[in-house]
Amino acid sequence: MEHGKLIKKLRTDRKISRESLAKGIHSVSTLQRFENSSSKVDIDTLWLFLDRMNVRMDEYYAEFHNYQPTKKDFLRESFSKSMVSASKAKGYLENLQNEYQKKS
Repeated sequence: MEHGKLIKKLRTDRKISRESLAKGIHSVSTLQRFENSSSKVDIDTLWLFLDRMNVRMDEYYAEFHNYQPTKKDFLRESFSKSMVSASKAKGYLENLQNEYQKKS
């Protein structure tokens, strides 16, 4: 899991808005880009985000290194990667539809 995605998970688990987390630390747009893996933040900013969410650094790194993606996480990631080309996207959606039909 990427750092931004883990921050987003921790933030949403705690029901904290982006605005509340970013206030006085960084802009909301910077936090959004960080959570969506479009940009990075320095360690001081990461520390401030964690402090605001009452997450200790050791707890954060334990979760970062022990994270096991859910099937939803896996599908979301593979879908994002498949959107690189139309042919890959079509094949991905067909596979997803087949899997859905198996469970119905």
